[in-house]
Amino acid sequence: MADISNYIKQIGEAVYGEEVRSSIMNSLTAMNAESEQALSSAVTAQNSAMESSKLASQKAQEVATNLEEVNKIKAAVDSTKLAIDDIKTQIDSINNEWTTTNETLTVKMGEINTKLDAVKNSEATAKAHADAAKGSETAVKADVVTVQNVLTQAEKVRDDIKVSENVVNKAQEMLSKGPKIVGPTWHVYDLAQNKYIDTQVEATGPKGDPGPNGPKGDPGTSAYEAAKAAGFVGTEQEFNESLTISTSKITAPSNATDGQVLTYRNNKWVAENIASDGVTSFNGRTGEVTPQNGDYTAEQVGARPLTWTPTAVDVGAIPMVEFPHEGDVLTYRGNKWTSEKPKEAGVTSFNGRTGEVTPQNGDYTAEQVGAIPKIHGTAGQIIGFTSDNIVGAVDAPKGGGTGKRHVRLIVGTSTAGWTLDDADYICDGTNDDAVINAAIQALPSNGGEIVILDGTYHINAFVAINKSNTKISGNGTSTVLELVGNTEFIMSIDADSCTISDLVFAGRVPIPTYNTGIIINSDHNIVTRINCHHLAQGIRCIGRKNIVISNICHNNGTGIRSEAYDSSFSANVCHDNDIGIDIFGTNSMFSGNNCFRGNGLSGDYTDSQHTIKANNKSLCNYIVANICMGKQTTNGGSKNTFTNNKYQ
Repeated sequence: MADISNYIKQIGEAVYGEEVRSSIMNSLTAMNAESEQALSSAVTAQNSAMESSKLASQKAQEVATNLEEVNKIKAAVDSTKLAIDDIKTQIDSINNEWTTTNETLTVKMGEINTKLDAVKNSEATAKAHADAAKGSETAVKADVVTVQNVLTQAEKVRDDIKVSENVVNKAQEMLSKGPKIVGPTWHVYDLAQNKYIDTQVEATGPKGDPGPNGPKGDPGTSAYEAAKAAGFVGTEQEFNESLTISTSKITAPSNATDGQVLTYRNNKWVAENIASDGVTSFNGRTGEVTPQNGDYTAEQVGARPLTWTPTAVDVGAIPMVEFPHEGDVLTYRGNKWTSEKPKEAGVTSFNGRTGEVTPQNGDYTAEQVGAIPKIHGTAGQIIGFTSDNIVGAVDAPKGGGTGKRHVRLIVGTSTAGWTLDDADYICDGTNDDAVINAAIQALPSNGGEIVILDGTYHINAFVAINKSNTKISGNGTSTVLELVGNTEFIMSIDADSCTISDLVFAGRVPIPTYNTGIIINSDHNIVTRINCHHLAQGIRCIGRKNIVISNICHNNGTGIRSEAYDSSFSANVCHDNDIGIDIFGTNSMFSGNNCFRGNGLSGDYTDSQHTIKANNKSLCNYIVANICMGKQTTNGGSKNTFTNNKYQ
């Protein structure tokens, strides 16, 4: 048996915990003692077997028939001896190599298992020979018993090897959990405690001498080259200058206030306030504020209050000023529903034209539309029947009669290409108000109609409507009456029951301080579909029982000014005026109007700007269902009623 005391001594001196060191030493000492005892028993058994083999051989000489079997038993004993020698060699190898790596230990265990299999085979062979030797003489049976004893000893050796295997397994486990550094000391794994324990052995030795310098590295990239790669444009000198702020260029501002800081902007230091740290409180609450009822009003979040009542315009209905007639239908026109007569069954063509046909000159004769054809006469003539029963210019009858007067006149302007073939009166872009006034004066005393064709008409003095029942109309935004002089009004209604529609009254920039687009001085008049802009006042109403409806007034000082009594102002749009509607009058209705500035936000107004304002002279007016965006209505009068006005 190889002496492993040196190995045991080395293990005892290794840097391990006391309990682990004692466990390993005890195990190896016991293994060595048991292995020596097993080998001693095996040798004794071997010697005994050899002696028995000799006796068996002698007996075999006497019993020739059993000689062959005895020889086989001897061979089996020899084989057992060889197996025991091999086991001893392997145990020595395990004792010498137990500190090797896990892979080497695994290979050795495989070899041990192979040898164990050989022992098993030898046992089987011995048993087979023992069975074959049954019936032999008493000496042979004794030899067989001796061999069986040897096999028993071999089994004990195998058990000892299993103990060695356990020791090896523990060694493998210790190898897999080797020492490690934790903090400043070494820690080793304690199998008994199943954890790492501190050995108190310092893990770091004294600092060694500095090593030699390494080889010189490759040249690096300069800051200028890196800046060029990143997109810098300029020379290297310009780049270097951009990195330097000369203290000679720093001039501290003299207008700094308490708490400000200096910020470098555009090659100079500027005094600025420190960025805000955020909201300090909300509605008196601090910390992590969450929404609560009452934080905002309905108007502030773009909703309608509970008290809001929709107007006809809000729900797409017909405003109160439009009354349907029997058989009328609702037709959507101009962003609202309009009451009108239903269309008859469509025609397939009109004067040879199909599709969406629009009127053209020549579609009808004057007679077909119940009108008087255009007549050119001489001074003193009147309109009457000629000798061939055709209406025309005829001499006034004798006896002082004046005959019937023409009641519809057309005014055009040569600047838009109109001629006397198209109109009764032609303007030329200079003092056009005089021509329009001449057409009005040509109407009968009880009024008539003036149609002003497309074009821009320059107004130096105002157009005066001084005949009742007069209707003046244009072609919407295509007919513009433009202020060029310093007249107080562009148009003045001084007679009753007149209708003005489809015209543009244009002021100028900057907005004049006193000019008005149209002023209503009389009663029972209607002003509708008028567009007024860049004037001190768009529409001014002074008379009684007038209707101002569906007009657009924008970019004026005041959109609509009411000094009227018992009048109605409805469905007007007043935007971007200083005051949308300014009320001074009495007993009038203001409904369905839309007043706003800019985007309809509170920031679009100054203190002197308003949506709808009732002044201190206003009395008993009814302001209802108007849309005021950005600022609430203002009531400075007496007994005025404000209700259901939508503010957002």
